Amino acid sequence: MTEVERRREAIIERRGQGWTWKKIGEEHGVSITQAAKLYKLGLGDREKRKASAAQAVATLDTPVEQLGFEPALTFALIHLGCTDLASVFAYRPESLTSALLTYPKLGRRSLVPLDRLRSRFQG
Repeated sequence: MTEVERRREAIIERRGQGWTWKKIGEEHGVSITQAAKLYKLGLGDREKRKASAAQAVATLDTPVEQLGFEPALTFALIHLGCTDLASVFAYRPESLTSALLTYPKLGRRSLVPLDRLRSRFQG
C-alpha cells in the first residue's frame, strides 16, 4: 500500500470512529472539503483492491457478479448472457468489445480489467 493509500485509510478509519471532517482535516493538514474528498478516494481504493483480489483468484466458473467489475460492466455482461467467466471468454474479443461499447456508461477504460483477465487466462 502506498503512502497516499495509507493516508486515505487513516481518514476512513477516523471517520468510522465518528470524527468530524473538521477534526480529520486538522489532523492531516487539509480542508474539510479535501478531507471528504480523500475519504471518497480511499473508498474507491478499497473497491479496486477488492476487485483486484477477486480477479486474481477467479476461475472460469466464477460468476460475473463476483469479479468485482464496475456495475455498468457487470450489467452489460449479464445483459449479453454472460453468467460466468467462461461464457465471457466464449465471445471473440473483438465482438465482445464492440457489443460492450454500445452500452452508454462503458468506455474502453471500463474494459481494462476484462482484458487483463483474458490475458491471464490466455498466457
